[in-house]
Amino acid sequence: MKDNPKLPVVLTAEQRTFIEKLLVENETAIKYIIRKTLGRVYGYLNDECIGELCLLMCDKISDIEVHPNPRAWVMASAKLTAFSVINKNKNHAKFTTLNEEQPTKTDPTFEDALYSLWMKNDVPQKLLDTLTEREKQIYQKLYAENKNIETTARELGIASSTVRTVKKTLTDKILEHIRKNI
Repeated sequence: MKDNPKLPVVLTAEQRTFIEKLLVENETAIKYIIRKTLGRVYGYLNDECIGELCLLMCDKISDIEVHPNPRAWVMASAKLTAFSVINKNKNHAKFTTLNEEQPTKTDPTFEDALYSLWMKNDVPQKLLDTLTEREKQIYQKLYAENKNIETTARELGIASSTVRTVKKTLTDKILEHIRKNI
């Protein structure tokens, strides 16, 4: 048990609008920075990085609002978030391969706060309610069962290109849902 647990972030309408405006105005640059930082090896983590960046922005909104250059803050945070996600996934792979157990969290306070915010707003269920049956099937295989695109396509009896298209649609829906609900 932590002595000072971090409370979930509650954003005002102005803060949500401010974050959404920063994301929309800088979307291309953010995606470019994350894609370049991840490279080909970790490119599959692109969506996770964008989600982590959105959550970081929610958590650090008071810093961003008073920062002399919020755009620069977001760009620097995009790069640092990508590095953080790479390291988290490197550690996860190393731990599960060597020890067959889940890795320990590197920053439990921050992760717990983000998770609390995510769950407090009942985001997962609200998001799942917006998906079609096919999207739910693919979501289950890709994210809940952690299967790759080819395995998902084979198990569902559909083309890999269909799974990639639906994955892109899911990513767009998830990001839109995050923007609207957090």
